[in-house]
Amino acid sequence: MIGPGDGTPAVIVLAAGIGSRLGRLVVKRPKWLLDLAPDAPLARHHLRAIDRALAAGAPRIAVAGHASDALRVFLLREGAAHVDVVVNPRYATWNNWYSLLVGLRHLDQLGWPGATVVLNADLYCPEEWLADVAAAITRRTPPEVLLAVDVGRPMTDEAMKVELDGTGRVTAIGKFGLARPAGEYIGLAALSSAGRAAVAGILQTFAADGRTDEWYEAGLQQAMDSGLRVEAWTTPHSDWVEIDDADDHAAAQDLYERRRRGAEAGGCR
Repeated sequence: MIGPGDGTPAVIVLAAGIGSRLGRLVVKRPKWLLDLAPDAPLARHHLRAIDRALAAGAPRIAVAGHASDALRVFLLREGAAHVDVVVNPRYATWNNWYSLLVGLRHLDQLGWPGATVVLNADLYCPEEWLADVAAAITRRTPPEVLLAVDVGRPMTDEAMKVELDGTGRVTAIGKFGLARPAGEYIGLAALSSAGRAAVAGILQTFAADGRTDEWYEAGLQQAMDSGLRVEAWTTPHSDWVEIDDADDHAAAQDLYERRRRGAEAGGCR
């Protein structure tokens, strides 16, 4: 059994989706390999953040599907053989709830007893946010689930919205039907050991229930409804991008360049 190291969690990167709205940009590569700049793929940015945030022995899992061979080649070239690539065989027909379940099952097979961070592969955000979320889920009395939420950005129809109570607890999540949306879930989460087990138990019922088109956030909502404590980690600002289409990709590249220039001028990266 792999021990939990110094208390840092494992990480699961959900990188299986086709990303059809990105068109030719992802014909031969997964969204995770999109370039933020020449020779600066999003995956490298994430891997650097992961290595800074996690203990050396904590599992790193990439759930792949579309263009999985390209991802394996990239990881070998990066010297990242310690990243376990597990394939979601249903990536083209089932939604991302199954990718999360595949990742959680792999953690169980490894015998990992601790918490895990869950990262959507199309999220570009500051590296330190991953470390902050990882630290928060390993505090003395963590919630079962922690969601990174932006409460400052105006929300679009496609935003994954959340409702919050007065204590920072998330009471609802979804794209539609929320009465009082207070912020947007950005695609970065953490599950305690108990949260992992509870969410996995819910997700494994989706196929039999005919819910294969659900997002994994539907499982989080069901977990909340059953009493699981889900809290928000509020982002310090709105400098992040979910890369769903070519405009998002351009926005992520612009943000990366601004942050690079800021770092060169003496600002934080």
